[in-house]
Amino acid sequence: MHPNRSHLGLVVWLIACVCTVQAGQRIPHPSRDDLEQMIGYRISAKGLKVAWDTSERPSTNLAIYKVEPTRLDEPLLRKIADRFALKGDITPLPQDKVEAPGFWIKEVNPTNSLKWRCAVFSLAHGSYGYYSGDDGYRYDSVTRKHNIQGVPEKAEALAKALELLPLLNLSTNDLEHRPDGRLKWSSGGSEIGYFDRESNERRRAVTRRDISFFQRVPGGGTTSGIGDGGQLRISFVSEGKISSIECLFRRMVKVGEARPKNRNQIMADIDRGRAWTWYAHFPSSLTVTNCEVAYPQGNSEFRQKYVWPFHLVTAHSSDGRAVTLFVPLNW
Repeated sequence: MHPNRSHLGLVVWLIACVCTVQAGQRIPHPSRDDLEQMIGYRISAKGLKVAWDTSERPSTNLAIYKVEPTRLDEPLLRKIADRFALKGDITPLPQDKVEAPGFWIKEVNPTNSLKWRCAVFSLAHGSYGYYSGDDGYRYDSVTRKHNIQGVPEKAEALAKALELLPLLNLSTNDLEHRPDGRLKWSSGGSEIGYFDRESNERRRAVTRRDISFFQRVPGGGTTSGIGDGGQLRISFVSEGKISSIECLFRRMVKVGEARPKNRNQIMADIDRGRAWTWYAHFPSSLTVTNCEVAYPQGNSEFRQKYVWPFHLVTAHSSDGRAVTLFVPLNW
């Protein structure tokens, strides 16, 4: 005797519900250590006066991702080495390296054994990189001059960095974009101050220019990285030379969902101190001016097993100071 369609549909629905619950039970909530590695510390102030002055986020469920282990891609590591004319075999990283265990192609400077270049894959971190050993510092002890020249400006450095995406088997589709469709990126670097003997003036010079891109979250949301988590950073020095490449894009696979909170729930959580931040001090009242979905990633030293969604809240005090807070979803 065959079951009727309505009975069969009910059975299928019940099985789906059981599978969903079982799958959800296998996803742990972030521990205190997880939270402190990703989003800072729980705010100590309670009873904050919180107002809301921004649109409310959509109420659709948000994905929870599991981080899949990254395995050595020998052709990719060799491709990076070939791009910088690195010669040598792929060998295990020494255990005293922070990236270990992992593999690298290392080339020692023939005139100075203490200096070397390398292409590296960290099995511990899941990251790929290139390091030239050139920090951009240029000082001639004979002429007593700083010979720093040709460090790319931001726009030029951005263009150069985008040209390097294929080297890592990446495209702009793998990078986060802003809501208006523009690519999300940032610029940093380092500079030095020195006394110019010719002009008798203090001067500053940029020694290194960094361009950072952010990992696209498959289902949407912004990557909130601490340190190198979820970021690709490419650095340039004098003559536009590539100083280093660091890429930590974690492999994320959807394993569950979390329910978002409405604005009243978010404000209540902040009022009760159920929010995390990197800021040490808070004013007595805050006005929420933006709220978006964020997927924080810890830095390379954090063995992150899951990437959870959070409400990333930007708020301002009465004197205009801005603070950011992370509020967990309904897990």
